[in-house]
Amino acid sequence: MAEGIDHGLTRRYLDRRVDGRMVALIDRELAGAGSVLDAGCGSGLYGPALRRRAASVTGIDHDPALCRQAAATGAYDRVVCAPVTRLAEHLDPVDVVFCSELVEHVPRAELRATLDALEAAATAKVVITVPNRLFPHAHMDPTHVLRYRLRGLLAELNRSRRFAYTLHPLGFAGHWRRRVWCRPLDAVARRVAVCSPTVLYLGRPREAEAGFGPGSRPGPGAGSDSGGRR
Repeated sequence: MAEGIDHGLTRRYLDRRVDGRMVALIDRELAGAGSVLDAGCGSGLYGPALRRRAASVTGIDHDPALCRQAAATGAYDRVVCAPVTRLAEHLDPVDVVFCSELVEHVPRAELRATLDALEAAATAKVVITVPNRLFPHAHMDPTHVLRYRLRGLLAELNRSRRFAYTLHPLGFAGHWRRRVWCRPLDAVARRVAVCSPTVLYLGRPREAEAGFGPGSRPGPGAGSDSGGRR
């Protein structure tokens, strides 16, 4: 992560609203999980949704103001204020690591160490979402320092010895999808990763198909190919 904390950006993250795509993703992929780590939990935006699906929820973030807000939601059993790369110093492994909109903030030189730390914390599944850099919103935050193509990031993730990853589209956010002109675009974006403004990388253990019920399977239309050609 970039050194220091931009307090202007902290205020922006405190003002963020829940993305229905992430709630649907949590409902689908984390149902029945015993323990979950919200890596890069920010203000705890998805803590309540995680709490509905998991028996135990822990959050970690490097920003103290965001950690305080996350703790105040009451959704987390514990919130750790530390860089994700120091996970092992603070936490025991969990069933699932949920990592939404974190990886794009990681400098290339720190990417492998960050991914290794996330995977070391998970026993059954790793759920990672990132913005698609083919869309303008991916470039509006100056802390989005990682440069990647969807297929290139998938290849980097699949260097892992522990987890095998697949790429899946998530479609447009709800406030866009409700617009008439966006509906046909969203129909494509929900099937083809390269056309989706935000995408999912779903990691499962290589040695076994670990899971905990129906939520361990991708949603309809999702697949390892999913049209992600970049």
